[in-house]
Amino acid sequence: MIRAARLIVAPCAAFALFACGDADDVDATASQEPTAAEEAVVETNPDYDPDAAGAGNEYSYATLLALRDDDPMVIPKLMQNVGGCRFLEQDGEVLLSVGRPDNRSAPGVGVARPNGLGRVRLDALQPGEQFIDNGPRLAVIDPENTLPDLEVSIAREPGEGEKVGVETMQWPATLTVSAPEGTGPEIAGTWSCGV
Repeated sequence: MIRAARLIVAPCAAFALFACGDADDVDATASQEPTAAEEAVVETNPDYDPDAAGAGNEYSYATLLALRDDDPMVIPKLMQNVGGCRFLEQDGEVLLSVGRPDNRSAPGVGVARPNGLGRVRLDALQPGEQFIDNGPRLAVIDPENTLPDLEVSIAREPGEGEKVGVETMQWPATLTVSAPEGTGPEIAGTWSCGV
Protein backbone atom coordinates (compact mmCIF):
# COMPACT_ATOMS: atom_id res chain seq x y z
CA MET A 1 0.00 0.00 0.00
CA ILE A 2 1.38 3.40 -0.91
CA ARG A 3 1.28 5.94 1.88
CA ALA A 4 1.43 9.60 1.05
CA ALA A 5 1.69 13.09 2.50
CA ARG A 6 -1.52 15.08 2.02
CA LEU A 7 -1.57 18.81 1.49
CA ILE A 8 -4.15 20.87 3.31
CA VAL A 9 -5.27 23.19 0.57
CA ALA A 10 -6.75 26.62 1.06
CA PRO A 11 -9.42 27.51 -1.47
CA CYS A 12 -7.89 29.38 -4.37
CA ALA A 13 -8.12 29.82 -8.10
CA ALA A 14 -7.31 26.89 -10.34
CA PHE A 15 -3.61 26.26 -10.69
CA ALA A 16 -2.10 25.12 -13.98
CA LEU A 17 0.92 22.84 -13.66
CA PHE A 18 2.23 23.52 -17.12
CA ALA A 19 2.12 26.63 -19.26
CA CYS A 20 0.17 26.39 -22.48
CA GLY A 21 1.12 28.06 -25.69
CA ASP A 22 1.25 27.91 -29.45
CA ALA A 23 3.34 25.22 -31.10
CA ASP A 24 5.14 28.10 -32.86
CA ASP A 25 6.28 29.41 -29.45
CA VAL A 26 8.38 26.31 -28.70
CA ASP A 27 11.95 27.20 -27.81
CA ALA A 28 14.51 25.99 -30.35
CA THR A 29 16.65 24.61 -27.51
CA ALA A 30 13.88 22.18 -26.56
CA SER A 31 15.01 19.76 -29.27
CA GLN A 32 18.57 19.58 -27.90
CA GLU A 33 19.70 16.41 -26.15
CA PRO A 34 19.45 16.58 -22.33
CA THR A 35 22.63 16.53 -20.25
CA ALA A 36 23.37 13.46 -18.09
CA ALA A 37 22.13 15.32 -15.00
CA GLU A 38 18.91 16.40 -16.70
CA GLU A 39 18.37 12.92 -18.10
CA ALA A 40 18.73 11.48 -14.62
CA VAL A 41 15.51 13.08 -13.42
CA VAL A 42 13.41 13.26 -16.59
CA GLU A 43 10.68 10.65 -16.90
CA THR A 44 8.24 10.09 -19.70
CA ASN A 45 5.99 7.79 -17.62
CA PRO A 46 5.37 9.40 -14.22
CA ASP A 47 3.54 7.46 -11.53
CA TYR A 48 0.03 8.54 -10.65
CA ASP A 49 -1.84 6.93 -7.79
CA PRO A 50 -5.56 7.74 -8.05
CA ASP A 51 -6.09 6.37 -4.52
CA ALA A 52 -3.45 8.57 -2.85
CA ALA A 53 -4.51 11.41 -0.57
CA GLY A 54 -5.27 14.51 -2.63
CA ALA A 55 -5.51 12.60 -5.93
CA GLY A 56 -8.04 13.79 -8.46
CA ASN A 57 -7.44 17.51 -7.98
CA GLU A 58 -4.91 19.98 -9.28
CA TYR A 59 -2.87 19.66 -6.07
CA SER A 60 -2.16 15.92 -6.29
CA TYR A 61 1.55 16.71 -6.81
CA ALA A 62 1.74 17.71 -3.13
CA THR A 63 1.48 14.03 -2.21
CA LEU A 64 4.76 12.10 -2.24
CA LEU A 65 4.65 8.53 -3.45
CA ALA A 66 7.17 5.86 -2.44
CA LEU A 67 10.43 5.98 -4.39
CA ARG A 68 11.24 3.15 -6.76
CA ASP A 69 14.30 1.07 -5.87
CA ASP A 70 16.43 2.69 -8.59
CA ASP A 71 15.42 6.33 -7.91
CA PRO A 72 18.28 7.08 -5.45
CA MET A 73 20.76 5.79 -8.04
CA VAL A 74 20.42 9.05 -10.00
CA ILE A 75 21.93 11.13 -7.17
CA PRO A 76 25.58 10.36 -8.13
CA LYS A 77 24.75 11.67 -11.63
CA LEU A 78 23.60 14.95 -10.09
CA MET A 79 26.38 15.59 -7.57
CA GLN A 80 29.58 14.31 -5.98
CA ASN A 81 28.29 12.68 -2.82
CA VAL A 82 29.58 10.77 0.18
CA GLY A 83 26.71 8.61 1.30
CA GLY A 84 23.31 10.04 1.92
CA CYS A 85 20.13 10.12 3.94
CA ARG A 86 16.60 8.94 3.37
CA PHE A 87 13.21 9.38 4.97
CA LEU A 88 11.31 6.18 5.70
CA GLU A 89 7.64 6.24 6.54
CA GLN A 90 6.53 4.15 9.50
CA ASP A 91 5.59 1.32 7.11
CA GLY A 92 9.12 1.33 5.65
CA GLU A 93 8.39 3.10 2.34
CA VAL A 94 11.10 5.60 1.30
CA LEU A 95 9.60 8.99 0.34
CA LEU A 96 12.82 11.02 -0.01
CA SER A 97 16.48 10.25 -0.70
CA VAL A 98 19.21 12.91 -0.40
CA GLY A 99 22.93 12.78 -1.25
CA ARG A 100 25.41 14.27 1.20
CA PRO A 101 27.87 16.61 -0.54
CA ASP A 102 31.56 15.77 -0.43
CA ASN A 103 32.29 19.50 -0.39
CA ARG A 104 31.20 21.61 2.61
CA SER A 105 30.20 24.53 0.40
CA ALA A 106 28.00 22.41 -1.90
CA PRO A 107 24.29 21.78 -1.33
CA GLY A 108 22.84 18.30 -1.12
CA VAL A 109 20.61 17.01 -3.90
CA GLY A 110 17.64 14.73 -3.42
CA VAL A 111 14.91 12.94 -5.30
CA ALA A 112 11.22 12.50 -4.52
CA ARG A 113 8.20 11.29 -6.47
CA PRO A 114 5.28 13.78 -6.31
CA ASN A 115 2.04 12.13 -7.41
CA GLY A 116 1.57 12.55 -11.14
CA LEU A 117 4.93 14.24 -11.77
CA GLY A 118 7.28 11.29 -11.54
CA ARG A 119 10.75 11.61 -10.06
CA VAL A 120 11.88 15.20 -9.44
CA ARG A 121 15.13 16.73 -8.28
CA LEU A 122 15.15 18.66 -5.00
CA ASP A 123 18.02 20.94 -4.00
CA ALA A 124 18.99 21.59 -0.38
CA LEU A 125 18.42 25.23 0.59
CA GLN A 126 21.57 25.28 2.76
CA PRO A 127 24.99 23.91 1.74
CA GLY A 128 26.99 21.39 3.69
CA GLU A 129 26.70 17.82 4.87
CA GLN A 130 25.64 18.79 8.42
CA PHE A 131 22.43 20.34 7.06
CA ILE A 132 21.59 17.03 5.38
CA ASP A 133 22.28 14.95 8.48
CA ASN A 134 20.44 17.38 10.78
CA GLY A 135 17.30 17.48 8.64
CA PRO A 136 17.29 19.52 5.44
CA ARG A 137 14.86 21.80 3.68
CA LEU A 138 14.82 21.03 -0.03
CA ALA A 139 12.98 22.64 -2.91
CA VAL A 140 12.24 22.04 -6.57
CA ILE A 141 14.48 24.46 -8.46
CA ASP A 142 12.94 24.88 -11.90
CA PRO A 143 14.18 27.87 -13.92
CA GLU A 144 11.86 26.93 -16.81
CA ASN A 145 8.75 27.01 -14.57
CA THR A 146 7.41 23.68 -15.81
CA LEU A 147 7.05 22.23 -12.29
CA PRO A 148 5.07 23.57 -9.33
CA ASP A 149 6.83 25.20 -6.38
CA LEU A 150 7.35 22.45 -3.85
CA GLU A 151 9.39 22.28 -0.65
CA VAL A 152 10.10 19.22 1.48
CA SER A 153 11.35 19.61 5.05
CA ILE A 154 12.73 17.03 7.46
CA ALA A 155 12.63 17.72 11.20
CA ARG A 156 14.55 15.10 13.14
CA GLU A 157 15.01 14.64 16.87
CA PRO A 158 18.24 16.12 18.23
CA GLY A 159 21.04 14.00 19.61
CA GLU A 160 23.34 11.28 18.41
CA GLY A 161 20.65 8.97 17.10
CA GLU A 162 20.62 5.20 17.04
CA LYS A 163 23.43 3.30 15.35
CA VAL A 164 22.19 0.74 12.82
CA GLY A 165 24.78 -1.52 11.25
CA VAL A 166 28.33 -0.29 10.86
CA GLU A 167 27.98 3.19 9.32
CA THR A 168 24.32 4.21 9.56
CA MET A 169 22.63 6.44 12.12
CA GLN A 170 18.91 7.05 12.39
CA TRP A 171 16.56 9.37 14.26
CA PRO A 172 12.80 9.67 14.67
CA ALA A 173 11.73 12.43 12.27
CA THR A 174 8.84 14.05 10.45
CA LEU A 175 8.50 15.02 6.79
CA THR A 176 6.41 18.00 5.68
CA VAL A 177 5.48 19.00 2.13
CA SER A 178 4.80 22.69 1.43
CA ALA A 179 3.44 24.39 -1.67
CA PRO A 180 2.12 27.91 -2.32
CA GLU A 181 -1.40 26.64 -1.53
CA GLY A 182 -0.51 25.44 1.97
CA THR A 183 1.45 23.01 4.13
CA GLY A 184 0.57 19.39 4.60
CA PRO A 185 0.51 17.47 7.87
CA GLU A 186 3.67 16.09 9.40
CA ILE A 187 4.37 12.51 8.32
CA ALA A 188 6.06 10.48 11.08
CA GLY A 189 8.98 8.24 10.20
CA THR A 190 12.74 7.83 10.41
CA TRP A 191 15.64 9.91 9.05
CA SER A 192 18.43 7.46 8.25
CA CYS A 193 21.95 8.57 7.21
CA GLY A 194 24.91 6.45 6.19
CA VAL A 195 27.77 5.89 3.79
